[in-house]
Amino acid sequence: SKFYQFILLCGLKLTLLRHSKALTKSIDLQSAFSSWRLLEYVEKVYCDPLGYSSMEDFIEKNNPLRDVDDIAIPVLCINSQDDPVCPQDHVPLDIFNYYPNMLLVSTKHGGHCGFWEGLVPRSWSVDLSLEYLLTVLDFTLNNNREIPRADGAK
Repeated sequence: SKFYQFILLCGLKLTLLRHSKALTKSIDLQSAFSSWRLLEYVEKVYCDPLGYSSMEDFIEKNNPLRDVDDIAIPVLCINSQDDPVCPQDHVPLDIFNYYPNMLLVSTKHGGHCGFWEGLVPRSWSVDLSLEYLLTVLDFTLNNNREIPRADGAK
């Protein structure tokens, strides 16, 4: 939604402002701060300084699923159906049926990284992720399986 993008853009600009001294030689700060569209801001802060020819080029080269067929370790993905940044129709559901190391948890609500619960808000996704990692480790160790390394080395 436009409102969510505006709030996100304001947060990104505040973060950039806090680190502006360190980034002044890398980023055209004037262009970044004068951006009022999220995509324009991303182009000024990420695409231009890193040499990407376009937003599409940036997205293609930074897509976390670009090399999904090379994933050898278990991966847990958490997504909510109301996520304004990564809507449900952008989630490639077929990869979770095809690749055995990929697991998707999909919730009805949660926004983008907003899996909060309780009187004192705490993200249940942290506990779920930890439980998942411990279960994978336990399964691997108890079944005499070699724990795969992220770099592919033995």
